[in-house]
Amino acid sequence: MQSDTEQIEIRDVRNLSLEQLREATVMLADAFDTEPLPRAAFSNPAGRAKALRALFTVMLEDGMRFGRVHFAYNPALVGALVWYPPGAYPLPPSRHIRLMTQYLRMAAADILGCIKFLRALAVLNRVRPKQPHCYCCCLAVAFSYQGRRVGPKLVAHFLYEVDRLRLPSYWETQKQSSVYWYRRLGGCVLHEGLELFHGGPRTWTVWREAQQANAAP
Repeated sequence: MQSDTEQIEIRDVRNLSLEQLREATVMLADAFDTEPLPRAAFSNPAGRAKALRALFTVMLEDGMRFGRVHFAYNPALVGALVWYPPGAYPLPPSRHIRLMTQYLRMAAADILGCIKFLRALAVLNRVRPKQPHCYCCCLAVAFSYQGRRVGPKLVAHFLYEVDRLRLPSYWETQKQSSVYWYRRLGGCVLHEGLELFHGGPRTWTVWREAQQANAAP
């Protein structure tokens, strides 16, 4: 009998139907509902859920067009990872304008929370390395599948892709426990306990140099 991990299939996603997009944003919003940054920025649970769904609509629509999106299935959607190649992030004004409808949805859900979130993004963008790199901007696992190695399988797929390109990778986390895992993958901490806004969670930024690409995971 196969384990859950063996049954998980990683797919590269280039387009989604409206129903598939809705399913994915609901999964992502639920997965991030208990994460430190969304909880600190969006204090109202109902507003947080709406804001996160709009945020992940932005992330998926832009990521499919200008970056890479990987979904994990078992056989339903149980995880997602979004990353950008060098030069594709942060978003230029033209891409922000195209996504304005979703930004307005976020503001309508919780305007004060959006202000805090934008402050956090400004800090993260300010400390992001100038050296070309692949940026992992989102890693999420469905709540019922957390702790069942879906995340490591998605990250292994991401690292295989960036190592094949011979490019370094970069990501952030608000969980110190994740830092130890990233270090085992070859990452090193650039910023430790970074404050994104007053009263917000501390953030660790991680850099990983390109390594010899092994066989596809």
